[in-house]
Parts: sequence; C-alpha cells; structure tokens
Amino acid sequence: MRGIPTITPLDAAETLYSLRDEDGTLVGTGTREVCEVLLFIMMRCHDQENAGSPVPCVRQERPNLRAAIAI
Repeated sequence: MRGIPTITPLDAAETLYSLRDEDGTLVGTGTREVCEVLLFIMMRCHDQENAGSPVPCVRQERPNLRAAIAI
C-alpha cells in the first residue's frame, strides 16, 4: 500500500464519515462504525493478497458506485 486509508468526518456534529483509500479515492460514507467495517474489509483483502491466500479476495471495479445513505 502506498499510503494509509483514512476515516474523516464530513459534518461538524461528526455523525457522518467518509473512508478514503491510500490513493485518496472515496470508498464509502456512513457512520463511523460503517467506515471502520469497510476499512477492516479493505485491510483483510490486502493481507490475503500479500499472503498468497488460496481463496483470492474479489474486487470489482465500479468507479461510479458509492454508498447510499439517508441524510
């Protein structure tokens, strides 16, 4: 990984967060807990790829897909 994925608040009340990958690309938005789960999944997939896991982590490239939230 080139950088560290980050979770940042999107509002002043800190009820809505965003997760950005190591390239700065927006991965998803939601509560802090949702972003932490997404981060866990990202890191687990990265670890499996480096360990040569017999079951590869599947990633689909959909640049126009974002998390849907109700505000």
